[in-house]
Amino acid sequence: MPYTVPVSSVPLLQDPPFVLALFVLAAALGRRILLLVGARPERAPALEWGVLCAGVGLGAIQAVPFALGALGVLTPTGVWLALGLLAVALAHDAAAVARGVLLAARRRLRRRAPAWAVATACILAVPIGVALLQALCPPTAQDALGYHLTAPKRWLQAESLRYLPAIPHTNSPLGVEMLYTITLAVWSDTAAALIHFAFGTLSMCALYALGRRLRGPAAGVAAAAAFALGVPRLWALPSFIVAYVDLAVVFETLCACLAWLHLRRDGDRGWLWCAGLCAGFAGSFKLTAAPLGVVLALLTAAVRLRASEPPSAAFREAVGLLGISLLPILPWLGRAWVLTGNPVWPMLSGLFPTRDWSPEADAAYSAYFRYYNWGVRGADALPLTARRALLAGAALVTAAATALAVRVLSRPGERWLALLAGTMGIAGMAGTGLYLRLLMPWTTLAILLVAIAATRALARVPGAGVVALALLAVNAAVYVRGAGLPATAQAAVGAMDRHGFLGAAMPLTALWDYVNARLEPGARLLYAAPGGTYYSDRYCFMTDPYLQHRVRLDRWPAFVASMRRDGIRYAVLPEVAQDLERPGPPYAPARNEVRFVRRLVRAGGRRLTAVDRLGLYRIERWPAPSEAAGGSAPEGAAP
Repeated sequence: MPYTVPVSSVPLLQDPPFVLALFVLAAALGRRILLLVGARPERAPALEWGVLCAGVGLGAIQAVPFALGALGVLTPTGVWLALGLLAVALAHDAAAVARGVLLAARRRLRRRAPAWAVATACILAVPIGVALLQALCPPTAQDALGYHLTAPKRWLQAESLRYLPAIPHTNSPLGVEMLYTITLAVWSDTAAALIHFAFGTLSMCALYALGRRLRGPAAGVAAAAAFALGVPRLWALPSFIVAYVDLAVVFETLCACLAWLHLRRDGDRGWLWCAGLCAGFAGSFKLTAAPLGVVLALLTAAVRLRASEPPSAAFREAVGLLGISLLPILPWLGRAWVLTGNPVWPMLSGLFPTRDWSPEADAAYSAYFRYYNWGVRGADALPLTARRALLAGAALVTAAATALAVRVLSRPGERWLALLAGTMGIAGMAGTGLYLRLLMPWTTLAILLVAIAATRALARVPGAGVVALALLAVNAAVYVRGAGLPATAQAAVGAMDRHGFLGAAMPLTALWDYVNARLEPGARLLYAAPGGTYYSDRYCFMTDPYLQHRVRLDRWPAFVASMRRDGIRYAVLPEVAQDLERPGPPYAPARNEVRFVRRLVRAGGRRLTAVDRLGLYRIERWPAPSEAAGGSAPEGAAP
C-alpha cells in the first residue's frame, strides 16, 4: 500500500504534545548515556545538566530510524514499536527528567527575577509565539521541500535508507532528517518543523547557560536575546519556523562547548564523553560541523599542556575526545561508502570512484559553494575575482577579530571559545564561502562573546539597558509585522484548510495536485525548475548541475541515455525560453541544464498542463539514434 504522510488537522493542539514527548524521551536517553559514561549531575547546575541530557539524547535518538532503515523495516509500525520499547526501557529516566524540569521551574518561580530580565522575556515572548504559529503551518521552505522532508518521505515509501539518486544530499550525514523521519512516519510534517523550532528554543537555553557560566545571568540573557532577534541578517528566529537542520547544529555545538568547559575545569571522564558526543552529533547533523571534534581535541591538548600536565596525558585526552566525536559520524560515512563508493561524498571523488559523480563534478560543486552560494542579494553579478577577494578579506577580518578577542577577553574560558569560533569560522568559509546560514554555529559563538563584552560595557552606562530593550522591541515588532498574520494563525489552529493555505502560499501546489491525480503511480519526472518536490507523490529527479551528476548534462547523448535508463517520461521546466537564474562557475552542465530538457521536449514532448509559468510535459518520443548522437543543444524558443 502506498505510504502517505499523515497530517494534523489542528497543528497547534496536536503537534506540541507529540514533540514534547519525543524530546522528553530523547532527554531521558541522554541522561542514561551520560550516567553510563560517568558524568555526574551534581557537578553541573540543573539547567546545564538538562541541556546536556537533551543534546546527547537528541543526537543519539537518530539511531532509531537509522537502524530501522538499515534493516529494511522503516515503517510507521516499526517506528511506533521502537519508540514504545525505548519509552519502556527509559521510563525511570523520563520520570527523572520530568521531575527535574518541574523542580527547576518551581525554584525559578520562587525567585524574584530582575526587572530587565522580565522585560526581555516579555518582549521575546511575542515574536517567539508568532514563530510557533508559523512553524505549525504546512511546510513551504525551499530546502525543506527540496530534501530535508522529501528524503524521509522517499525512505518511508521505500521502507529503507536506500540510495536516492534524485536527492544527492542524502549521501551525506542526515541526523536531523532521522528525527523528521519519526514525525513523518507517525505524526505529521508540521511536527517536523516544530522539531527545528524546539532546537531553536533549546539553543537559547544553552546560550543562557553558557553566558551565565562565563559572566553571569545578564550575559546569558543578552546572548539568548541577541541570538534570536538582536542582530540584523544574523537573526535566528526566522530559522525557527522551517524544517531545516541549522539550529540543531547550533544546539549540539553549544552543548559541546558547555561540556568542554566542564572538562577543562575538572577533567572528569563523563564530560570528555559528553563533549565528544555532542561534537560528533553536530557533524552527524551536518558534515560541515565535523571539524568541531578536531578543534576541541586540539584545544584540549593546549589547555592540558598550558597547565603543565605530562604531554602523554594531554595527548591521550585529546585523542580520546577526537575518537568519541567520530562515533556518531561513522555510521553515515559507512552508509555513503556502501551506496556510493565514497565515504566522504562528494569530496575526494578522484581518490574514491564515486557513483553518479566525477572529479569534474566535485570541482564544480566545491567552487559553487565556496564562491557563489552565498545567499546574499546583489552578489550574483560579482565576478569571481571579487568573490575571491571578499572571501579572503572576510577570513582575514575573522582572524584579526579572533586575535583581538583572545587578547582582550579577560577570562580563559572566553578566550578559548573565541579561538574555537574563529578557527571554525575560517574553516567554514574555506569550505562553504560566505553563506551565513551555514556559518550559524560559529556566528552564534561570536554573538555570545559580543554579548558578554557588551553586557560589561553597558552596565557602566546609565540608561543603556533601556535603549537595548527598546531596540529589541523594535526588532520584535519588525518580525511580527512580516509574519503573515492572520493566515498563519488560521492555518496553525486549523481554521484555514491546509490545501487552501498551500495554494495561496505556493502556487506550484496545483502542479503537484495534477501530478498526484493524473500520472501513473510509477511515473518518474525530471524537475528542471526552482523549488522542491516534497508534495509530489511521484519520484522526481532534479537537474541542478552543481548538486547532481545522475542526469547527465555534459553531453546531449549522455543526457538522453540517462533519461531512458531511469525511465523518466515526464519533465517540468520553465515555460519561458531562458535558463534558470543560478550563478556559478563555468561548467558545461550549467549551460545545458534547461537547454537539453527543452530540446528533448521540443523533439517529442506533449504539454499536459502549465502552472505558475512552469510546464509539465510527457515525453512521447525519444530522439532517433542519429539525433541523439548530436552535440549540445542550441538555445531556442520555448516549446
